[in-house]
Amino acid sequence: MMRHAVVLCMVLLLLSNSLMGVSQKQNKRIGIQLWSVREDMKKDPEGTIRQLGEMGYVFVEAAGYDIG
Repeated sequence: MMRHAVVLCMVLLLLSNSLMGVSQKQNKRIGIQLWSVREDMKKDPEGTIRQLGEMGYVFVEAAGYDIG
């Protein structure tokens, strides 16, 4: 179940970047470990992923989120 949520979050992140017009020609591809925002992820996973996308993160490392 949690894997589905992580995949959904990653898709939302990519879509939010596309909808906001983030250029695919950027030189930097910046990511973040979801562990670093774990408290926010507990409260609002979708909102947290959306905010990360708005900040410019284009990928996430979801290590450990498959165990709930």
